[in-house]
Amino acid sequence: MTFEPAAWGPAVEGWLHQISDIDRHIEVIRERVDSGEYQALSILIDGRNVGVMIWSIENEPCGSVIVVNALAGMTLPGHDLTAAALAFIKTTGRAVGAVALRFWTQRRGLVRKCERHGMRAQYVMEGAL
Repeated sequence: MTFEPAAWGPAVEGWLHQISDIDRHIEVIRERVDSGEYQALSILIDGRNVGVMIWSIENEPCGSVIVVNALAGMTLPGHDLTAAALAFIKTTGRAVGAVALRFWTQRRGLVRKCERHGMRAQYVMEGAL
């Protein structure tokens, strides 16, 4: 599995629409990818596009945090998208001097899987107004 820079377009947006509730964020994500604040990556297996990851860096008092703003893709036999994405983003985070990795999910199964990779759920509460 490889990760390659991608420009915003129908392929990136199409993958992101697989994420529940993305519609309320999609325009902001597009603007930030277009401005260079967020980075878009195509996820490839043997040259075949199987997903997309959007990431950024946030500067906080504790140091820089690498953030996976969005990740969507297909599962293929013999390939673990979660493990590959975590390995890639951890390596990238270390390379840019980040002190932590952060992302948001509503998927309990993804939380459990990430916990097996040494991550922990820390916070985030949200409700309708």
